[in-house]
Amino acid sequence: MFASVGVTRRRKDNITNTTHIQFTSNLGKYHGFQMHHGRSKKEDFASIMDRVSNKIASWKGRLLKKPGRVTLANPISTAIPAYNMQIQWLP
Repeated sequence: MFASVGVTRRRKDNITNTTHIQFTSNLGKYHGFQMHHGRSKKEDFASIMDRVSNKIASWKGRLLKKPGRVTLANPISTAIPAYNMQIQWLP
């Protein structure tokens, strides 16, 4: 369970004792999306940049000329961020 900042520790303990559900500050991932509470920061989306960079880096080692790599990189560089933008605003 997740609660806003205004909920006191005592109230959280009462809810936990009644429902036997623990509170958390980390919402984790849902369908591949990292769930955030509050304002998003640039650092929260470093994994997206890493995924795009890793895809492109794997093609550098292959025997592809620059136009071929650009042709492969365009859909990847738009698809991965677009998937995440379905649920969150990117900074």
